[in-house]
Amino acid sequence: MNFAYNVGLPGRTWHERTPIWIPDVQSEQTFIRQDLAQKYNLHSGVTIPVLAFDHVDSILFFFSHKVIPYQKDMIDLLLFLSQNIGLMIVKSMLEKEVLSFQKGNIEFDANFSMIQKMFSYRDPYTVSHHHQVSDFAQKLAQALHLSR
Repeated sequence: MNFAYNVGLPGRTWHERTPIWIPDVQSEQTFIRQDLAQKYNLHSGVTIPVLAFDHVDSILFFFSHKVIPYQKDMIDLLLFLSQNIGLMIVKSMLEKEVLSFQKGNIEFDANFSMIQKMFSYRDPYTVSHHHQVSDFAQKLAQALHLSR
């Protein structure tokens, strides 16, 4: 999925670089996907930015079938998790770069391939990046015992 900067819940999160909690997206005037929220009986919505290299690398979405008032403790927990996800992304990128330099005498094709992969990690529109973030978000939801 692609989202416009500062448009909708993910776009606002991307722009503001801060979590957004909406207790009931079905009654929120600025929520542009109310038809989908009603179709799937979604109420509370939370988005959390994941920062890596001081830019929004990805955005985590959480929705509930219940109306849940703002909970600062939950936001703090999700922020802590998103910061750690961001650090894991940065660490993974740096580890790959260090390994490639340790091998020494890497040919041009290998370097070019590594650069392509680095861009795919940093570019929020690449397929590989979406799969990685999606897989991680699913594991995180399972670990937190959140419903699908």
